[in-house]
Amino acid sequence: MLRILRESALLSGRGHSAAIACRPDSALSQMAREAGLQVYHFPFPIRGIFGPSLIFSLFRLVRRLRPDVVNTHSSVDSWAGGLAARLAGVPVVVRTRHIHAPVKLTFWNRLLYGRIADKVITTGERVGDLLSGELRIERSHFVSIPTGVDLARFAGAGKRPEIRREWGLGENQPVIGIIAALRGMKNHALFLQAAARLRPNWPEARFFIIGEGPRRVSLEGSCRELGLDEVVRFTGHRQDVPEVLSALEAVVLCSSRGEGVPQVIAQALAMKRPVVATDVGSVREIVQDEITGLLVEPENVEALADAIDRVLREPDLALRLGESGRRLIEESFGEEKMADAVERLLLSLREAKKGGG
Repeated sequence: MLRILRESALLSGRGHSAAIACRPDSALSQMAREAGLQVYHFPFPIRGIFGPSLIFSLFRLVRRLRPDVVNTHSSVDSWAGGLAARLAGVPVVVRTRHIHAPVKLTFWNRLLYGRIADKVITTGERVGDLLSGELRIERSHFVSIPTGVDLARFAGAGKRPEIRREWGLGENQPVIGIIAALRGMKNHALFLQAAARLRPNWPEARFFIIGEGPRRVSLEGSCRELGLDEVVRFTGHRQDVPEVLSALEAVVLCSSRGEGVPQVIAQALAMKRPVVATDVGSVREIVQDEITGLLVEPENVEALADAIDRVLREPDLALRLGESGRRLIEESFGEEKMADAVERLLLSLREAKKGGG
């Protein structure tokens, strides 16, 4: 959602006309309007991939707006929006794929990714490798453009003292955090297991689960079963991510699958926070082991706990990882670089269509 918003805002700021089509009750709708972007709503609810009402409503919208490019982001809107755009004669249709997950080799998926979409933007090179291999589509059809970070917003000291006071923490009390929606693929259970392993040696440490989602009740139950109620805290969703990051000694990613280049990890590195992450998807494209962070095997609680312990015990390592992480983000993952790459791709596709390519 945030990628859609920032990409649209950045392209709009470069003189392009960018509009977002979404459901009226969505968080994206409110955020886009607050950002001053053009927003159009679906007049029909989403009832399925091939819902004729949805496709027809998008077809009418696209015919009225006559855009040069339609960019779709999820399975439903890629089918409905992609078909509507093709039926309306939109010159360029692009599909953005955010996650690293297998896609079945079927006629319909090859149609969606290979024919309806002129190009597929992925958030990491390994996502493109996976899709190309699974769908047997030329690798050049997939273009990696990682989600960029606002280098001005994610910089400096944040509000570390204020956040730690809000949380009732001592000045030097170790705080380890995971920032992610509370859903299965993020594997918060592994984070809790690592906290249980670390507690005997770090009794003063606190472990923060920052985010909201459908697994909260289950995770709170696991927390009680592990006897972690006193050291684990659930904050719910936070909008002040830079400030929250500034209050943490280490940022953890426990995902078992499905990651492209995780935005929160890029944000953590921009804030010079040491990162411990599982080696899944395209994570290693940003977390370079022993350089910008520490990589561990997925589902390996011992390795995860040991890596967190190492960051806490070795302040020089934590400092070095943070400094290297910030340099990497400045060099390769700023949001202006993302906007440059998206703009170049869309303009080149439009010119190729004009030239009969």
